[in-house]
Amino acid sequence: MTDDKQTHAGLVSLDPENVDVVLIAPFEEAGRREFDKFLDEVIGPAVIRVEERTKRQVHAVVLNDLLEDSVFEHDYIYRLLHLADIVLADLSAVNGALDAQVLSAFSIRQSLTSKPALPFTRDETPIDYPFNVGGMVLNVASEHGRDSAQALFYSEILAAFEGKPTRKYISHVFSSLTALRTDLRGSPNSKGRKPVYEAINYQPRHNRKDIQLPRFEVAVGDMREVKHVDVWINPENTHMEMARVFDTSISGIIRHMSSGWSHGGKRSDDFIRRKLAEALKGEEIAPGGALMTACKGQLKAEHFVKKVVHVAAVSANGDEPGCGYMAVNDVGICIKNALEKVQDYNLSWMGSGHNRLASVVTPLLGVGSNPELAYENVFSLLTHAAQFFDTNPDSMIDRFVVLAYSMEDRRLINKALKRIPQLSNKIDAVPNMTNQTDTNSSGEN
Repeated sequence: MTDDKQTHAGLVSLDPENVDVVLIAPFEEAGRREFDKFLDEVIGPAVIRVEERTKRQVHAVVLNDLLEDSVFEHDYIYRLLHLADIVLADLSAVNGALDAQVLSAFSIRQSLTSKPALPFTRDETPIDYPFNVGGMVLNVASEHGRDSAQALFYSEILAAFEGKPTRKYISHVFSSLTALRTDLRGSPNSKGRKPVYEAINYQPRHNRKDIQLPRFEVAVGDMREVKHVDVWINPENTHMEMARVFDTSISGIIRHMSSGWSHGGKRSDDFIRRKLAEALKGEEIAPGGALMTACKGQLKAEHFVKKVVHVAAVSANGDEPGCGYMAVNDVGICIKNALEKVQDYNLSWMGSGHNRLASVVTPLLGVGSNPELAYENVFSLLTHAAQFFDTNPDSMIDRFVVLAYSMEDRRLINKALKRIPQLSNKIDAVPNMTNQTDTNSSGEN
């Protein structure tokens, strides 16, 4: 457990390899002194036990110290409260009343995420707490209470790190804010950035020694900068209605890059939209389903893409105007079905020789609208991909790339890898991958 300035700065970047704990102390001087003593005697030993159990460093930072440091702007503080694995807040009274700043920071945490936040008090006499806190506050005034608190802090920090927090300390406030759909994942995107590829160690469940294992990779960057990958996965809706040609989504980008354009800058052929409509034949596709189409234009000529697999990642939320879309229950099914489409093609006469689809890239699915579902969707995507290669060792797909659009997307990937036995959460750089040409990706289709 460390608490120097360098550690505080590191926690704001939220290293996915560590356990991130935010502590909220009383802002009044006497209360802070008592909190620091409690930190050394109770919270500190619990943190050390977590480090010994997980073999990972726990980054514990006192929010008050960051607020006093002019280096840290408020948007970093909000991001910290949102993304930390767990928050521990001292709600001990100051002159008989709750510390308004502690309560405010605790309530912000509850509003931003359902991740656990555990309030405690050192007061012997309980006071009235607001409805969003009442029933949650742990009393640590007695010696027995402090011993129980140390054991509870250990178990709750460990549970939060493992992604299995106790229901009592998750935020029901956030769960009630059904209108909150803003992307709060919090890190700058990678628009215009060439992907930097990193290898994920894949250890299959089968024991086949006669095959070459596929390469699992993660890359942070812009989809428009991806080259020499045979298949792009395109998240669509069940009606397979692509985004507008200048839209910023993956669907819009693929539509634009597959279109024919005249010298005057006018679109002469909406190629991939036309091919998708032909494949769909006027029918709606089932949620999670997949369709494969050819591609043309810049996508094929400059990025060397052979096929696009369109997956039904969202479905209409009703039949009324303005009903919007909702994500499928398990986005991992989209990846499973997409990889099976690629496999079926490779096993047919069309996928022989240079026409073989040897590499696949997918963006993350289901991470843009609801930050609380983002982690589970990333976990599902990676799990289904690993299971596909486990059960299809002869898939003829040599390379599978997961593209993250921001560093927070990458953090979600790293967190998910901790729960997938076949995939190591140790990610290593792949040298010169940004300019790599796949020898299986240069043939005409």
